[in-house]
Amino acid sequence: MAYVDLNPIRAKLSDRPETSDFISIQARISDRQEERKALALADVLPEAAPTVVPTLAAGSTADWHVPLRRCVPYSDATAKLCPGPFALDEYFTLVDETGRYIRSGKRGAIPQHLAPILARLDLDVETWLEAMLSPGRFLGGAIGSAAARAAEALRRGVKWVVDRAKIHKPPTAA
Repeated sequence: MAYVDLNPIRAKLSDRPETSDFISIQARISDRQEERKALALADVLPEAAPTVVPTLAAGSTADWHVPLRRCVPYSDATAKLCPGPFALDEYFTLVDETGRYIRSGKRGAIPQHLAPILARLDLDVETWLEAMLSPGRFLGGAIGSAAARAAEALRRGVKWVVDRAKIHKPPTAA
Protein backbone atom coordinates (compact mmCIF):
# COMPACT_ATOMS: atom_id res chain seq x y z
CA MET A 1 0.00 0.00 0.00
CA ALA A 2 2.77 2.43 0.86
CA TYR A 3 4.39 1.84 -2.54
CA VAL A 4 1.14 2.79 -4.31
CA ASP A 5 0.49 5.73 -1.96
CA LEU A 6 3.96 7.08 -2.82
CA ASN A 7 3.52 6.80 -6.63
CA PRO A 8 2.41 10.45 -7.13
CA ILE A 9 5.39 11.63 -5.08
CA ARG A 10 7.88 9.43 -6.93
CA ALA A 11 6.42 10.67 -10.24
CA LYS A 12 6.77 14.26 -8.94
CA LEU A 13 3.04 14.96 -9.30
CA SER A 14 2.90 15.95 -5.63
CA ASP A 15 5.38 16.49 -2.83
CA ARG A 16 3.31 15.13 0.06
CA PRO A 17 0.73 12.39 0.65
CA GLU A 18 -2.04 14.71 1.80
CA THR A 19 -2.08 16.52 -1.57
CA SER A 20 -1.69 13.42 -3.74
CA ASP A 21 -4.92 12.74 -5.62
CA PHE A 22 -6.51 9.35 -6.32
CA ILE A 23 -4.68 7.36 -3.65
CA SER A 24 -5.99 5.84 -0.45
CA ILE A 25 -3.73 7.75 1.92
CA GLN A 26 -5.33 11.06 0.95
CA ALA A 27 -8.78 9.65 1.81
CA ARG A 28 -7.43 8.14 5.04
CA ILE A 29 -5.95 11.51 6.03
CA SER A 30 -9.23 13.28 5.29
CA ASP A 31 -11.17 10.71 7.32
CA ARG A 32 -8.73 11.02 10.23
CA GLN A 33 -9.05 14.79 10.30
CA GLU A 34 -12.87 14.72 10.07
CA GLU A 35 -13.10 12.10 12.80
CA ARG A 36 -10.81 14.12 15.09
CA LYS A 37 -13.00 17.19 14.57
CA ALA A 38 -16.20 15.22 15.20
CA LEU A 39 -14.83 13.65 18.37
CA ALA A 40 -13.67 17.04 19.65
CA LEU A 41 -17.09 18.55 18.91
CA ALA A 42 -18.81 15.60 20.64
CA ASP A 43 -16.69 16.29 23.75
CA VAL A 44 -17.88 19.91 23.83
CA LEU A 45 -21.47 19.24 22.73
CA PRO A 46 -22.30 15.74 24.03
CA GLU A 47 -25.83 15.99 22.63
CA ALA A 48 -24.33 16.10 19.11
CA ALA A 49 -22.35 12.87 19.58
CA PRO A 50 -25.02 10.42 18.35
CA THR A 51 -25.42 12.31 15.07
CA VAL A 52 -21.85 13.42 14.39
CA VAL A 53 -19.43 10.68 15.38
CA PRO A 54 -20.97 7.45 13.99
CA THR A 55 -21.33 8.89 10.48
CA LEU A 56 -17.62 9.65 10.27
CA ALA A 57 -16.47 6.49 12.04
CA ALA A 58 -18.23 4.44 9.34
CA GLY A 59 -15.85 5.83 6.69
CA SER A 60 -18.04 8.49 5.17
CA THR A 61 -15.68 9.82 2.50
CA ALA A 62 -13.66 6.77 1.64
CA ASP A 63 -15.77 3.63 1.86
CA TRP A 64 -13.70 2.08 -0.92
CA HIS A 65 -10.45 1.72 1.01
CA VAL A 66 -9.69 -1.22 3.25
CA PRO A 67 -9.44 -0.33 6.95
CA LEU A 68 -5.86 -0.73 8.16
CA ARG A 69 -7.03 -3.02 10.97
CA ARG A 70 -7.76 -5.61 8.23
CA CYS A 71 -4.26 -5.33 6.75
CA VAL A 72 -2.29 -8.12 8.34
CA PRO A 73 1.03 -9.79 7.48
CA TYR A 74 0.74 -12.21 4.56
CA SER A 75 3.40 -14.65 5.75
CA ASP A 76 4.99 -15.94 8.93
CA ALA A 77 8.25 -14.16 8.06
CA THR A 78 6.44 -10.85 7.67
CA ALA A 79 4.48 -11.47 10.86
CA LYS A 80 7.77 -11.63 12.80
CA LEU A 81 8.67 -8.15 11.54
CA CYS A 82 5.17 -6.74 11.86
CA PRO A 83 3.15 -8.79 14.36
CA GLY A 84 -0.17 -6.98 13.94
CA PRO A 85 -2.10 -4.45 11.94
CA PHE A 86 -0.89 -0.87 11.69
CA ALA A 87 -2.54 1.96 13.54
CA LEU A 88 -3.47 4.75 11.13
CA ASP A 89 -0.90 7.22 12.48
CA GLU A 90 1.81 4.53 12.28
CA TYR A 91 0.97 4.00 8.60
CA PHE A 92 1.15 7.76 7.94
CA THR A 93 4.59 7.84 9.58
CA LEU A 94 5.74 4.83 7.53
CA VAL A 95 4.67 6.47 4.26
CA ASP A 96 6.14 9.84 5.27
CA GLU A 97 9.53 8.41 6.24
CA THR A 98 9.68 6.11 3.22
CA GLY A 99 8.73 8.99 0.93
CA ARG A 100 11.71 11.04 2.10
CA TYR A 101 14.18 8.55 0.66
CA ILE A 102 15.40 9.46 -2.80
CA ARG A 103 15.25 6.43 -5.05
CA SER A 104 17.37 6.05 -8.16
CA GLY A 105 15.28 6.25 -11.30
CA LYS A 106 12.51 8.16 -9.50
CA ARG A 107 11.96 11.87 -9.96
CA GLY A 108 10.46 12.84 -6.62
CA ALA A 109 10.62 12.46 -2.86
CA ILE A 110 8.99 14.16 0.10
CA PRO A 111 11.16 17.24 0.77
CA GLN A 112 13.38 16.93 3.82
CA HIS A 113 12.41 20.43 5.02
CA LEU A 114 8.76 19.44 5.56
CA ALA A 115 7.68 18.70 9.09
CA PRO A 116 6.68 15.07 9.70
CA ILE A 117 3.20 14.23 8.44
CA LEU A 118 1.56 13.98 11.86
CA ALA A 119 2.86 17.45 12.74
CA ARG A 120 1.53 18.79 9.41
CA LEU A 121 -1.89 17.24 10.02
CA ASP A 122 -2.26 18.31 13.61
CA LEU A 123 -5.06 20.74 14.29
CA ASP A 124 -5.32 22.97 17.28
CA VAL A 125 -8.55 21.31 18.41
CA GLU A 126 -9.39 23.94 21.05
CA THR A 127 -9.12 26.74 18.48
CA TRP A 128 -11.12 24.71 15.95
CA LEU A 129 -13.93 24.19 18.47
CA GLU A 130 -13.95 27.88 19.35
CA ALA A 131 -14.14 28.77 15.64
CA MET A 132 -17.00 26.34 15.02
CA LEU A 133 -18.97 27.60 18.01
CA SER A 134 -18.56 31.25 16.89
CA PRO A 135 -18.33 31.12 13.07
CA GLY A 136 -18.82 34.86 12.52
CA ARG A 137 -15.30 35.60 13.71
CA PHE A 138 -13.71 34.47 10.44
CA LEU A 139 -16.05 36.09 7.90
CA GLY A 140 -14.16 37.01 4.74
CA GLY A 141 -11.33 34.66 5.59
CA ALA A 142 -10.93 30.97 4.94
CA ILE A 143 -10.06 27.91 6.95
CA GLY A 144 -7.19 25.78 5.73
CA SER A 145 -3.49 25.37 5.26
CA ALA A 146 -1.44 28.16 3.69
CA ALA A 147 -1.45 26.28 0.36
CA ALA A 148 -5.23 25.85 0.43
CA ARG A 149 -5.73 29.53 1.28
CA ALA A 150 -3.37 30.56 -1.54
CA ALA A 151 -5.48 28.52 -3.97
CA GLU A 152 -8.63 30.14 -2.58
CA ALA A 153 -7.07 33.60 -3.01
CA LEU A 154 -6.42 32.80 -6.67
CA ARG A 155 -10.00 31.63 -7.07
CA ARG A 156 -11.30 34.86 -5.49
CA GLY A 157 -8.89 37.03 -7.47
CA VAL A 158 -7.18 38.50 -4.40
CA LYS A 159 -3.58 38.43 -3.18
CA TRP A 160 -4.18 36.48 0.04
CA VAL A 161 -6.93 35.05 2.24
CA VAL A 162 -6.44 35.35 5.99
CA ASP A 163 -6.95 32.38 8.29
CA ARG A 164 -8.90 34.17 10.99
CA ALA A 165 -9.88 30.89 12.64
CA LYS A 166 -6.23 29.80 13.04
CA ILE A 167 -7.18 26.15 13.54
CA HIS A 168 -3.96 24.76 12.13
CA LYS A 169 -1.00 24.59 14.42
CA PRO A 170 1.99 26.51 13.06
CA PRO A 171 4.38 24.29 11.05
CA THR A 172 7.23 22.83 13.05
CA ALA A 173 10.77 22.50 11.77
CA ALA A 174 11.61 19.14 10.22
